Amino acid sequence: MDRLAPTSALLLAVTLAGAFDAAACSGGRQAQVTGNLVRVDLSEWSIKAKPASVPAGNVTFAVENRGHVTHELVILKTDEPPAALPAPEGFVDESAAGETAGTLYDLRRGRGQTRTFSLEPGRYALICNLVGHYQLGMRAALEAR
Repeated sequence: MDRLAPTSALLLAVTLAGAFDAAACSGGRQAQVTGNLVRVDLSEWSIKAKPASVPAGNVTFAVENRGHVTHELVILKTDEPPAALPAPEGFVDESAAGETAGTLYDLRRGRGQTRTFSLEPGRYALICNLVGHYQLGMRAALEAR
């Protein structure tokens, strides 16, 4: 029986390490979804959001980075189409483009985040505002009605 004790301890350690690793890979997601849900996939060089229209109010964004480089998601309330935002220095001038309703930072490859923001009725641009990413096509439209 004494020979099994080290093996059992090792098995327990490996199991616990796997559980902690799985929790770390979740990207710090919040388990609770409040309001309406928008699923957003980020990759090189696109943003895909479904649905494209949600009721105004609390909107939960479940964002996954399916690409190979770090991205972010900026939610801008704006009257401009997503492809027409002012980007003079390689990234969008958020204050000139509209009002920032929320941001999810530092979305590393294979990771995700879930956050809830309050959206007023209107049009929104979902963008990655890391230098050059917006110009390469990382933008999508969302409407809160």
